[in-house]
Amino acid sequence: MSCSQKLDRRDWLRIGGCGLAAGALAAASSPFAQAAGIADHYNRLDSDRWLGEVEILATIEDEKVFTEGPAVDSSGTLYFTNTATSKILKWEPKSKT
Repeated sequence: MSCSQKLDRRDWLRIGGCGLAAGALAAASSPFAQAAGIADHYNRLDSDRWLGEVEILATIEDEKVFTEGPAVDSSGTLYFTNTATSKILKWEPKSKT
């Protein structure tokens, strides 16, 4: 896929959406989210129905975790923010780091 092509929903989910789902699941499983009762809301989601089986590719270990703002570059690298700590995070699909 070239940079000039628009991503449709399926492409976005294939390239970056799974990372977003992993980030949301990682955030929901954090001690901060569990203490706030947020994890309970995610436990009831039937994500397998919509995304297929979910595989957690990475977890975020920090004092606080609240991720949002996913963006994908032309090489498939996913960028998102941990707004709780004012950090920009990067996930590379080739190395899965």
